[in-house]
Amino acid sequence: QAIGVKPSIAAALRDAFPDIVRPTECQAQLIPAVLQGKDVLLRDITGSGKSFGLLLALLSRLKKGPPPGRRPPGAPVPPDVPLDTALLLVPHANLALQLQHWARQLLPPSVFPDLAPVLTLVLRGPDQPIAAQARALRACPPHILVGTPHALAELAETDWAALGVPRLRTVAVDEADLLLGVPGKYADRKEERNFLAHPPPALSLLRALFDERPKAPSARVPRRALNPLQAVFMSATLNAPVRDYIKMHLGALSREEGRVARLDVVNTRKEFGRRMQGRVEHYCLVVGEGGRVRDQADPDPDPDSDALILHERELYSTPLDEHERPLSAPPAGSSPAADAETGSPSAQLYPPAMFELIAQVFALDVPRLALLFVPPQLSTRRLVAAFCALGVSARALDLSGADVAELAGAAEQGVRTAPAPAPEAEAEAEAEAEAEAETDDPVLLITSFPHARGLDLPHLTHVFILGAAPGLVAYLHMCGRLGR
Repeated sequence: QAIGVKPSIAAALRDAFPDIVRPTECQAQLIPAVLQGKDVLLRDITGSGKSFGLLLALLSRLKKGPPPGRRPPGAPVPPDVPLDTALLLVPHANLALQLQHWARQLLPPSVFPDLAPVLTLVLRGPDQPIAAQARALRACPPHILVGTPHALAELAETDWAALGVPRLRTVAVDEADLLLGVPGKYADRKEERNFLAHPPPALSLLRALFDERPKAPSARVPRRALNPLQAVFMSATLNAPVRDYIKMHLGALSREEGRVARLDVVNTRKEFGRRMQGRVEHYCLVVGEGGRVRDQADPDPDPDSDALILHERELYSTPLDEHERPLSAPPAGSSPAADAETGSPSAQLYPPAMFELIAQVFALDVPRLALLFVPPQLSTRRLVAAFCALGVSARALDLSGADVAELAGAAEQGVRTAPAPAPEAEAEAEAEAEAEAETDDPVLLITSFPHARGLDLPHLTHVFILGAAPGLVAYLHMCGRLGR
């Protein structure tokens, strides 16, 4: 409450997340800045509670409780529905579902039977056509609208008025460097031309929003008619090219002195590494053509080992070509269709020893939950089948349905503390944990980068990365699912 969180939200926070005792450093700066209406550029390490802090700030602007039910189409907006709304862009559906789950924990059904007037998701899917979602938004405009760029872009094309631009007060972009796709400092001309010719959907949507609600007066919008949007951009890797583009080309930041909060809680790789030190242990296991395995960090490697890195170039962003020989050649006469029939994950890319190694480490070391990142060209469905055949309880990462409560239900995005239990209680808790471990099989979640970026999975203890990570930024976000 001292940093501006609404008393009712603070009370709900204590009930839903009793282990949280104070905000993190970035939350203590982010929440007041958002509530004061400042534009925000926030960079802090993974797991510092950026998304959760933003949600608390936006919920603290909720003036009154929503109506018990939806309004019929065309009915006027009731006075207790907030007319100032927020639009939050997230990179994937799983993060949107996690935000919705956090909101439901803070606003339980006993208090808010219908969460839709407070927070609504816009996602693409066969069971939720965008046109139907647009009609629902017109009937019941939410306080917070959360969506992926592709879904929101389709919504804007289908029914621009459903976005409620005149009511918008805040536009926030989580994982901003990923969604904006600004070429890096050392990008070549081809990358820059592609960026200009084919801007990401999030960037096109933001340009349209800030064109309708500009920050500075112009011949089209005089100063007296200005109603600028508040802009919030967050990421653990909000680098200089992205920040410069937001400031100079997107026109999303205020030009008034003191109206922009640049929150660089962690602004160097060295500081990032220092804060993460001791939270995560890193290992690089290299599998050779003969199936031999060694730790890349081994101080005394076997000089006769035939182990080698999987490919000379990174599989995440580069397809195979004639210069990249697969480690495990497909059998003579085989075809992709034949591989699909046998259920092989991708014999052309990875030897079976790699999957067996992951299964062995998983069986020996994972108590409850692990996450496997795979290149996007591999079929997640076939990988799940392959690991299940190896005796691993595997499934694709999907927070829809009951999975969000199981995987992310105990999320505690803040500084945590726990009182020391009595010896009897501690022994009882250990016995319960052992009994649970005996009855519940650990789970391996499989996804491709970046479909887990920004997620907080409290029970996660291990992250596996198949093949080479596409770079330092991607690796930081992958291992950043741990040490939170």
